[in-house]
Amino acid sequence: MIDWMKPFFVNTVFPLRITIIQILGIIMAAFLFSNCTSQSRSEKHRIVVIHSYDSHYKGYKNLDKMIEKDFKKAHTSVELKTFYLDCEKYNEQQELLRMYRFIDTVKRWNPNLILVYDDQATYSLLKCNHPMVHRVPVVFSGVEFPNMSLIQGYNNVTGFSTPPEYMKVAKMSEQLFGKNYIHFWCDMTALGRNASLQLLKEVKAAGINRFLNYTYALTDSSFDLQKDTTWNTFGYILGISPKKTEYLYVNSRSTTSNLLWFVDQQDAVATFIQCKRDYSSEELGRLLKKPVLSVVEDGFEADEGFLGGYFTNADVIINESVIAAARILKGTPVSTFSIRPLPKKYWINWHEAMRFNLNDKQLPVYYHYSNVPFEVKYKKAIILVSIALFLLLALIAYYILHLFHLEVQRRKNAQKKLAEDEQFLLMSLKAGTTFAYSAVGDMVTFNSDFYKHCQMKEGPFSFDFATRELIYADDVPSFYNNLKEVMENQNKEFQAKYRCRFGGDKYEWWEFRYVSNAEHTFIGTCVNIEEKVRKQQELMEAKQRAEKSERAKTVFLANMSHEIRTPLNAIVGFSNILGMDEYTTTPEEKNEYVALINSNSQHLLSIINDILDLSRIESSTFSFSFDDCQLSELFDSVFKAQQMQIPEGVELKLELPEVPITILTDHFRLTQLITNLLSNSVKFTRKGSITFGYCVADDPKFVHIFVKDTGIGIPKEKQQEVFERFNKLNEFVPGTGLGLSICKLIVEHLKGTIRISSEENKGTAFNILLPMSR
Repeated sequence: MIDWMKPFFVNTVFPLRITIIQILGIIMAAFLFSNCTSQSRSEKHRIVVIHSYDSHYKGYKNLDKMIEKDFKKAHTSVELKTFYLDCEKYNEQQELLRMYRFIDTVKRWNPNLILVYDDQATYSLLKCNHPMVHRVPVVFSGVEFPNMSLIQGYNNVTGFSTPPEYMKVAKMSEQLFGKNYIHFWCDMTALGRNASLQLLKEVKAAGINRFLNYTYALTDSSFDLQKDTTWNTFGYILGISPKKTEYLYVNSRSTTSNLLWFVDQQDAVATFIQCKRDYSSEELGRLLKKPVLSVVEDGFEADEGFLGGYFTNADVIINESVIAAARILKGTPVSTFSIRPLPKKYWINWHEAMRFNLNDKQLPVYYHYSNVPFEVKYKKAIILVSIALFLLLALIAYYILHLFHLEVQRRKNAQKKLAEDEQFLLMSLKAGTTFAYSAVGDMVTFNSDFYKHCQMKEGPFSFDFATRELIYADDVPSFYNNLKEVMENQNKEFQAKYRCRFGGDKYEWWEFRYVSNAEHTFIGTCVNIEEKVRKQQELMEAKQRAEKSERAKTVFLANMSHEIRTPLNAIVGFSNILGMDEYTTTPEEKNEYVALINSNSQHLLSIINDILDLSRIESSTFSFSFDDCQLSELFDSVFKAQQMQIPEGVELKLELPEVPITILTDHFRLTQLITNLLSNSVKFTRKGSITFGYCVADDPKFVHIFVKDTGIGIPKEKQQEVFERFNKLNEFVPGTGLGLSICKLIVEHLKGTIRISSEENKGTAFNILLPMSR
């Protein structure tokens, strides 16, 4: 039990009667504690994202992905939970209640930070006055009119504003369309009133003394904007451009008749400016046939028909808020951030620009474009690529014409050379052993020199006779396939090789060259290549033997280098340690080092012995000395000597007959033979047993010696390779690759035989038959 929980259980829970409700409460507390613990281990920061409009607003399509991408660039791992306030659907009290309930629900998620976008969502979040909002850092962005009196009640809130600049958009309208009627589209909601008052301040600061308020009377302490009853709408209706720009205030939530009147005046030289986005302006761009500009980013990227405007785009709004949030999550205090406005740019929607016949040459260079088609954005690159492709095609066409000219010239030269070669061929046929033949229908006729050379009766013979009596049976199918192919491909030269017996019983290799013509007859030459094929085969076999021997020797030398250096390094290293000050090593360590030196010395001696035996084999000085040998004594001495070499987990077993056997053999070479086989089994056996011994063979003149293990075994296709010199089936096992080849040589000198039987993952057995006497 956790220490802080002990007083609770001792003083409160145990003295009380545990009811079902209490049990459920304990389970719930344990669940919440476990959940909090697992969350604390998570590396992701939990971020609440709040938007003002509903989730179907097109401008929100990729915002969450943009937020996650910017957090990733800031090297901050986050998990998002998004809420849409849907501010156009509810009044202020309903919005505050929805926001409070959402925060009350999300507090169980224990968020690390709140990101909130636009005025309505920011106002409702701070105004709902939920305790968690005072505790969790809040970063707002894209807010046009920050409520500073409300924000000052929090010490954990910072953000970025995007105050609208109406007159800059008005100047943009004049730049694009000259003097016209500019309609500022707004309303008298809380946000709309702020926008209207700011608009009036800018109008006043710009020195504009005529600002028409045609649909609504708006009054404030500093500027009185009344309905203009003297305005003559005649020129407006006829579409006559004004002598100077006229500024009109249009209340989007005024009477239906007034709004319809403005929408209906499609001939007027006019532009509309969106002052704030709501349900009344989201269709404004598509509804009007006149250009619509905006002082806010909302709706511009949502395909709502806005031509452009002067505002901060969504990328900057998201990016700046995420950078600030990432710094706060990494420990920067919120108090170090000041609320500052975001930079703005002039934006133009390319599709809407085309709609109003505007091109980039008419627009200032500092305008930025959105939704530019690929073929327009990369027009210069496409032109360059097209030119490059045209030049490439022209080059290819020139090259093809050049090749055609060369081909014509080549054919002329070929015809000339053909005539020369024909004359040379006739001379060669007369002087050499190449014979010409022709086939008409089913009959083949050779020149007279062929019959004399092969000692055959002169005269034509049929294909049927040739396939039955002259061509080797295995080559007959190939003969008919080639015959069919040459008949189907006229004037194409073919070459084939068959084994034939012309004028004798022995089959020899002949090479035939032939070509068919339109009359289904063909002519050709033939030559006896038996000697050439035999020499090629001999050369190929010699080459393969030489390559195999060279590879084996190369591998052997590499293995020898490794096998000799390894024990020498150990001997030198441990010898140096023994030569150090006697106080640096203990007696036990010295004994261990001496044992290692002895072990590596024995291993090195074994390698040298194998090399010496190989040298004797190569020089035919591998000597034997025969004498009577009592096998039981020999096997018992080998058993005692090898027991120390057996690894842990492997059992060495000795099987001897009840009656000892004495044979005439070389005691030393037989010991070497058995020791090599046991050493080979030790290398490939990690568990189980190794059993060796002898018994009388089925033939009483022979003794059967065996060594078998439960090791990894040898694949069937590689079992006979183990007796080859320099051959190692496993390069990662120490050894020279000579042991088993020496074993086979010893057995052969002792007039015996050695066989191997093995199964992968079950073991290997070597069986030797040696004669009892010479």
